[in-house]
Amino acid sequence: MVKLTLLAFIGCILTLLINLPLKSLFKTKRPRMDKYQEMEYGFPSFHTHVAFTIVTIYSFYFRLLFIPSFGFATFVGISRLMTKSHNFIDVIFGSIFGVLTGIAILLI
Repeated sequence: MVKLTLLAFIGCILTLLINLPLKSLFKTKRPRMDKYQEMEYGFPSFHTHVAFTIVTIYSFYFRLLFIPSFGFATFVGISRLMTKSHNFIDVIFGSIFGVLTGIAILLI
């Protein structure tokens, strides 16, 4: 369990190190915001990215929770759309990057 917690922590840190530079690179507007400050850009969705990273890692260890876990991560992405915090493409790429980040952590 300690190893799983450590992998999840590393996953969160790696997500941060991947996501924030991408936001600065693409500088896409969020649907509900008119004024932007640094690091308030939309692409990719950080919440979705981290949710899918954690779920990918946990699903490797708890395979029976695969479907409910990914359902939870999908709900995180949908909530980002419903609150107009992100566009569809922000959430889709956040989920893709999340799965890839989770797989990368598991391969280390």
